Amino acid sequence: MSTVYVDRGMAWCTVVGGFVANVLLGGLGKSYSLVMEAFQEVFECGSAYLFLAGGLIYTLMYCLSLVNHLISKRYGSRPVVMVGAFGSCISLLIASCSPNLALWVVAVGFGIGASLSCIYFTVFAVVGCCFKRYLGLANGISVAGVSVGQMVFPSLITTLNTTYGARGGGVIMAAICLHLLITAALMPRHIIDPDAPVVPSEKVETGKSKRKSCKSQSKSKEDKQLIASEDLLNADKQSTAIDSDKKLQSPVDEFFSKLDNQRDVVHSVNAIIHSSSTLSLSRVSVLSLSTHHVKYLTRGLVIVYIVGKTFGDVGDVSVSFIAPVFGTELALSPTIINRAIAVAGVGDLITRVGVGWLTDRPACVGRRGLLLAVTWIIEGLNAFAFAELNRLYGKYAIITDVNGDVVDSNGKSLLIASYFICSAIHGICSGTAMTQMVVVLCDWVGSSQLAQSLAVTMVILGLVISPGQFLMGFVADYTGTFVWSLRICGVILLCGGFTLFLEFPVRRLYPSANNHHDNNKSKPIEQCIPVKDIEAQDIMCDNVVNGLTNSDNNLSPLINTNGQITN
Repeated sequence: MSTVYVDRGMAWCTVVGGFVANVLLGGLGKSYSLVMEAFQEVFECGSAYLFLAGGLIYTLMYCLSLVNHLISKRYGSRPVVMVGAFGSCISLLIASCSPNLALWVVAVGFGIGASLSCIYFTVFAVVGCCFKRYLGLANGISVAGVSVGQMVFPSLITTLNTTYGARGGGVIMAAICLHLLITAALMPRHIIDPDAPVVPSEKVETGKSKRKSCKSQSKSKEDKQLIASEDLLNADKQSTAIDSDKKLQSPVDEFFSKLDNQRDVVHSVNAIIHSSSTLSLSRVSVLSLSTHHVKYLTRGLVIVYIVGKTFGDVGDVSVSFIAPVFGTELALSPTIINRAIAVAGVGDLITRVGVGWLTDRPACVGRRGLLLAVTWIIEGLNAFAFAELNRLYGKYAIITDVNGDVVDSNGKSLLIASYFICSAIHGICSGTAMTQMVVVLCDWVGSSQLAQSLAVTMVILGLVISPGQFLMGFVADYTGTFVWSLRICGVILLCGGFTLFLEFPVRRLYPSANNHHDNNKSKPIEQCIPVKDIEAQDIMCDNVVNGLTNSDNNLSPLINTNGQITN
């Protein structure tokens, strides 16, 4: 596609491209624990370095998002996505043929992470720019590909690992990554917003043009000075003519003419002072303070969003990595684990589409940050519930038959049901958070600063998520169980949810400034004039009156400071 109009029919093709990309990215991300478990048996190593490789994928995906954003602005989004498709294919081929763990970590962590960074942020930015009215629904359909990949890829990867082994399955997955070229073909070259205000096209000023503009400004200033001097000369000529006419007037006419001139001068001076003070107040004090306050409000909300999203994403990704491996620790079969991941994918899909559609309602605008905060709090409590499944595993007894085969007991049925419920809740919360990620940031900073703010958020998140994943793997290796890792994830998610509640005290600062300006606007003009202007007004009035009264001493008893006749 070459040109796409915002909220029009062809814009939905970018949603289809984002859906295809998220199927592959989400499927690989949600099934990474199965790939990690298969290669852990191949290399016979612990889980810390394998968790580190998974964290490096997200680190490079997020940290390189700003670089890819600048590249896509210069060369377009289509070539950037094509590079990511070929890079992910080559990286998976190298990882499948790697002879040791170090090369595998480099190929998976750095290669796949750098390749997917060309796709992940670009898809979000393009979909965000192609929609305004239906942004929540479009973003929900696009990221619904993650849940579809979550339902399909676990069974696919398990089948490939059992049939062709870990290395053979990796080669087939490398070929599947070439489907990302479909996303590249559906990326637009130009995005046009018909409802946007028309901005006149102005050429960028070079050094010579700036010099010419400076010269023209200096010439205009000189011309203004010449015109002002000519006006002064004309005024002097008129004043001399008036003086010559005054000599021919009678003393009574001369008295009343002086009185009228004095009144006109006083009123004109007052009008000039009032108008200048009002303009300076309205343009300088009110507008400058309000724009500064909006800038500070935006910065504060961006900081709250970055901190909250960092905690939330670290906890969410960690639970996604740990939950399937924790199922193996609970002695659950691979079939049950794959079905639990699929159940989480179904909940993810329903919430991505449904919540995305619901939050586009006018009643939800401005409240989506609260929804994201509550979502992360529920997901944190669910992580604690995941960890408590270990107690159910210790209660049920393993019953074997005569041949030694394991027979499921009632306790294990309760464990399986609880595992499915926790997986479903995690999928629902993860889908809701993923849908509201871009929408909440757009509500807080506006669509004009969405791409830049999202890129900065991704960079900061990428620097934190890799050490967080390594910490989870290290804790699991040190304690010999994933229970404490899940509890740490719960604490992190709770911190992310409660951090987003800081939106309300940050927003409370802005209405207070508006009320201050409204109070100033409700006052009379004289109360809004600064003290220096009032003093200047008094001095100028006194000088004018004194100058006029000193010209004729006989008039001083008859005129007061307001320019009125006294008895």
